[in-house]
Amino acid sequence: MKNNDSRKKVYLEVMRIVACALVIFSHTSGFAFILLSPHSAFMQWPYLAIAMITRINVPTFFMISGALLLGKKSDYGDIIKRKIPRMAVVLLVFETFVYSFYFITGHNEKTESFRIGHLLYGFFSNDLNECYPYWFLYAYLGFLLALPLMQCIAAYLQKKDFIVLIAIHFAIKTFIPIVNLFLNEAGKECIVISEDFSVPFAAIKAFFYPLIGYYLDHAVDIRAMGAKTVRRLLYIAFAGITISCCCTYWEGRHLGFFTENYAELFDYVSAAVFFVVIKYISYRFSLKERKKGKKVAVRQAVCLIGSATFGIYLFDPLFRMIFYRNLEGFLSGILLLHPLTVSVVWLCFSMTLGGTVTLLLKKLPVFNQLL
Repeated sequence: MKNNDSRKKVYLEVMRIVACALVIFSHTSGFAFILLSPHSAFMQWPYLAIAMITRINVPTFFMISGALLLGKKSDYGDIIKRKIPRMAVVLLVFETFVYSFYFITGHNEKTESFRIGHLLYGFFSNDLNECYPYWFLYAYLGFLLALPLMQCIAAYLQKKDFIVLIAIHFAIKTFIPIVNLFLNEAGKECIVISEDFSVPFAAIKAFFYPLIGYYLDHAVDIRAMGAKTVRRLLYIAFAGITISCCCTYWEGRHLGFFTENYAELFDYVSAAVFFVVIKYISYRFSLKERKKGKKVAVRQAVCLIGSATFGIYLFDPLFRMIFYRNLEGFLSGILLLHPLTVSVVWLCFSMTLGGTVTLLLKKLPVFNQLL
């Protein structure tokens, strides 16, 4: 444990824990409540801001993958023989469990029956009931298949390339949607980009974010960064979140209901700032920390929780199938807790139970390799 922990980048483990928590929260009714439901003028904006911040979850996971994997050299043979089968087995096992419990727990309401054929077809198409949180693993499989190519690109990635990636992503994912919001408000025809035009490395999450994460981790000198620079980055992230909230609110007032259309308008900005700020805080903390025993204890705790995040993510849909309905009914129906509070309670419950089960299973040889 100590040897493994000493080789880990603790700030990446911190990001992994936060991203995992945000993923679980985004799958709760509390997240839908704060983003999609109308609220009082006083609470509408804080709720929207929380929803926008939550959206850094998936980008952060992909950026961590890029930071850890794109600096290495991988072989297609090893990926096809070892990495892809491992991930496919994990995906099939957990989707089978979730799909099975969908019927066992009565969530199907007897409108359909368990079918092996549907399970297999659904596994390939990712349309099984209650298995939607696993879409990330399908995207990650695509990333793994292109990993050697991505590593070649990352090896020559320079500042100008980083800026171009951000600029193209901004144009496609931010600028055009905002322009279309104004055009739609004015009753004009919206801008539609041809499907034949595509810049995968700047637009597809599984390619864009790993490259961004790799650059931020390997090319940005955190030691030369001062508190003033960090504050400026936070201001930029705040501005992006504010614009996303304004666009969501504006569209909601126009349509009569709120959507997630603008929740990811500046998620790449917030995720990048989050990445840099956590790395900066970790670096400053390591400089100030002088008691070796305490430092080792903190490192071990963070690395222990970080090592369980994959399992926590995998078990959460299964646990939600088994426990969430009754827990939510008790907390909101009997204790009359706020939907956001209910989701936070579930978040703590799921991460604690999922982390405990994962760490226990990782003591077994087979599960240690899978989780």
